[in-house]
Amino acid sequence: MHGRDFKQSTTFNSRLMGIAQEARKRAGMLPLGEEREELLRLAIQSENASHVEEWLRLPSEKSSPH
Repeated sequence: MHGRDFKQSTTFNSRLMGIAQEARKRAGMLPLGEEREELLRLAIQSENASHVEEWLRLPSEKSSPH
């Protein structure tokens, strides 16, 4: 039995940013309220996750000699 044997057509970072953009777009069409706030939270969380993912891909500065 095999796990997932397919490759994503877009990067994880691109998918996160797409989620953030879509959530902000949908939130902009809603009146003030709980659903709008939830979508804005999703957008912020997705953007933050994207930044963390980028940071984790950077070469570690800890391994360089001081």
